Amino acid sequence: MKRVFLIGFLLVSVAAATAVIVVRKNQNRPLPVSKVSVVDGPDKFGRVRRDVVFTYSGSAVALPASLPTYTMMYPSDLPEKTAALAKTWGFTSPLSQPVEYVYDWIDNDKHLSYNSKSKNVSFSFFASAAEKQAPALTPQDVLSSLTTLGILSNDFSFVETNRQTIRPEGEGGDKTRPPLTVISYQSKIKDRAFPFFFSSVTRTAGEVRVNPTGNVVSFSFYATAAVKQEQERETLTLDRAMQELRGGKGYLVGLSDEAAGYGPETPPEFTEVKISSVVPAFLFVPEEARFVPIYVIEGSGYGESVQRVRYFLRASS
Repeated sequence: MKRVFLIGFLLVSVAAATAVIVVRKNQNRPLPVSKVSVVDGPDKFGRVRRDVVFTYSGSAVALPASLPTYTMMYPSDLPEKTAALAKTWGFTSPLSQPVEYVYDWIDNDKHLSYNSKSKNVSFSFFASAAEKQAPALTPQDVLSSLTTLGILSNDFSFVETNRQTIRPEGEGGDKTRPPLTVISYQSKIKDRAFPFFFSSVTRTAGEVRVNPTGNVVSFSFYATAAVKQEQERETLTLDRAMQELRGGKGYLVGLSDEAAGYGPETPPEFTEVKISSVVPAFLFVPEEARFVPIYVIEGSGYGESVQRVRYFLRASS
């Protein structure tokens, strides 16, 4: 189970975009608020280093004594459900055999795909259609369609967590194309307050991009299904979680200064990390179609500069 869990960690993503304060060396005042960078997986920055001094500087936190795992009961007809979505939205191409787990529907002005391995459904208008935006799709239309067709389960709720405006560049670096608003969503099982992470590529459970008129030009969501709660397991106390970090357990998954070129072979050389927040969450392990409990641990890493950091640590022993 531990080996499978670690394999699942390599497929994460994190994390959700959160506001952070970056303090540079030799500066007395913090820089403006920015976001923890979204990474492709824990292996981007590697395992926790044993030579780092971890201390807890946050307020008292009440962690749950136990947490369950949740098995996702995926239906076998998700490709057919996505084909029904394609038909609803005017695609003329039929359901075909997948290429490397991926089913594709492509028309003159739009593209829909379903990845049967990651359970990701993504859609986009091509640039010209996106700018003209003849079909009027709102973010709520997307969520409603995916839920009605059973691609998103009623067991989950989806909450908007972030909006960011970007200006995509066209061919040749054309900066005259209209800006897009990126809307990120977090999901959770309706009777649980803790977030559920699917992949850091979409920050959490999904992402929608809309043009200046408020209509969708693309989206990406991870399919959800009815969940079965498994037996609860005892979770780590705060002291035990800190001991695990000091012993090299867990992964560094978020860093405020990703542009500095850090990676598994060149991780940031922090001498000390002060932890300010430990929050329970659940991480999806695709090999098992299961959510496992983790701790999302955040704080400040001290080295050549002071950076906001985020770690994922398994919450049960």
